[in-house]
Amino acid sequence: MKRKITYRFLFVLSIAIFHLTSGALRAQAPVSTDSLVHQFHDAWNAEDIGRMVSLLDPDAFFKSPFQLRYSRDTMEATVLITNPPIFKVVESTETYSNVHGNVAWSIGKMVCDWYNENGTKKEEQWYNDYVYMFVERQGEWKLQMLFFHE
Repeated sequence: MKRKITYRFLFVLSIAIFHLTSGALRAQAPVSTDSLVHQFHDAWNAEDIGRMVSLLDPDAFFKSPFQLRYSRDTMEATVLITNPPIFKVVESTETYSNVHGNVAWSIGKMVCDWYNENGTKKEEQWYNDYVYMFVERQGEWKLQMLFFHE
């Protein structure tokens, strides 16, 4: 039951944000949401904070079972510094995506290696589902929402 509530919440939130941003919809070339997700994960795996920040929308937010962070600047100062050294080798599989004008979303599953504070790899991996939402602004796609849930 908890998982159904989580998916329902994420779906409703995504639709609400879509309606808030739909005023600027226009025709454009197709975009691969899976490639946008992999761009961010490649930067994450490289622990390239500058690249991760460049892929985020200024009003982006991050939600995981461990924390909630609003704004690109807050994410840069917190989650993007602390999490890549702990969760490494992120691999994802997109299960659903949609692009509608200047809004796109990707839903999928991911797994990553888990390291302790000493940099030693734990035996277990972290499996979770994700929802990423992207917005296109001035010809560039930016990551606006990142949700990770178990």
